Amino acid sequence: MAITREDIARAIEPLRPDIAEALGDRKSSGIERIECPALSRYRVYMVTVFASHAPIVHYIAYAEDGPPFVLSEDPDAFAAMAAADGGVEIASASKAAAYAEVFLTVTRPLSELSYLVKTLKDVSFRPGLEPDEAAARKDFERTYGPVIKPPSAQKAGDGFEVTAYRVVEQSLERMTLQVSRSGEIASREETLEEDLPLVIGGA
Repeated sequence: MAITREDIARAIEPLRPDIAEALGDRKSSGIERIECPALSRYRVYMVTVFASHAPIVHYIAYAEDGPPFVLSEDPDAFAAMAAADGGVEIASASKAAAYAEVFLTVTRPLSELSYLVKTLKDVSFRPGLEPDEAAARKDFERTYGPVIKPPSAQKAGDGFEVTAYRVVEQSLERMTLQVSRSGEIASREETLEEDLPLVIGGA
C-alpha cells in the first residue's frame, strides 16, 4: 500500500503537531521524498511550508512500523533513525557518499544559509560586486575550481571516509565524515574561506 501524506501527518502529530498541521493543507505545503537507498525501512522526506516571507523547510523520517523522527538540524536524531531502521548496509564507497550527502542535507543549519556545493557553479556570489569583491571571486574560483567536487568516499578502516563541501553564509567549509558500514556517522568541518561576497539569507 502506498504511503500517503496523511499517514505521515498522523505519525508525526504527537512529535510535531505543527508539521502535521502543515501536511494537512496541500495548498500551503509540499512534501518530497529524499532518496536514501542505504535505509531498509525508513523513508526520508522534505516538508516545505509555503510561508509568506520565505519557505520553511522540515526534514523528517517515516516508517510504517516504527517511530517518526524529525531530522532537521539534528545529527543525533539521524543516528537514532539509522539505529531504528535496523537494516542499514553501506558496502561501497558510492553508497557511503550518497548516505553522507543525505545526512549533510537534512542536518544542515536552517537558521542561516547553508547548502552543499558540488561544483564551483553551485557557489552563489552576490550580483553587482565591487572591484575588490570581483577580484576576490576570481581568486576563489582559481583556487577552488579544481577542489570543489561532489561528495566522495574512500575506504577507511572498517568503514569509509567521505569528503564534501558546503557553504554556510559567507564561508566555504570542507566536511569530513567517518561512515560505518551500519550507518553511524562522525563528522567534522574545516573552514577553508571566510567573508566571501556571497548571497546572504535564511535557509
